[in-house]
Amino acid sequence: PSVVGITPYEAIKRLNDFQKQFDAYDSRRKTLDSISILFGLQCKPFPELDKTGEELGLLNQLYKVYQVFLNFDKSFRNTLWSDVDLTSAHDQIKALWAQFLVLPEKLKENWEAYFDLKKELNKYLNVLPILLLLNEKEIRNRHWMQVM
Repeated sequence: PSVVGITPYEAIKRLNDFQKQFDAYDSRRKTLDSISILFGLQCKPFPELDKTGEELGLLNQLYKVYQVFLNFDKSFRNTLWSDVDLTSAHDQIKALWAQFLVLPEKLKENWEAYFDLKKELNKYLNVLPILLLLNEKEIRNRHWMQVM
């Protein structure tokens, strides 16, 4: 899921596939740990598996927010201008931005999808206030005709 240049949809699909594989390996490790404890042996560490689990957890947090954004974006783009509720859209983007801001700092280090999502959210954060101003009654007729 962290390969450069793939679409968010492909990354989400890969993340789900890797999560299933990780869960299978983690289940095997727990079984081995249980057996080791049963026989009084020291549990074998699996640092690579622990690191992979941590990275998958971080990516899950990121792509949950990304998935909500993709659903919003698709819905917003497929809605007619006359049916768009700009206030609701602005509130949704602000809520997504708040969720984005509480993501762990480790995601900023080397995940391209983090910066892609930030860029996409910023686009909406910059455009929606302008559209809200254009939607005011005082300037609606004059400016919306140009926008349409």
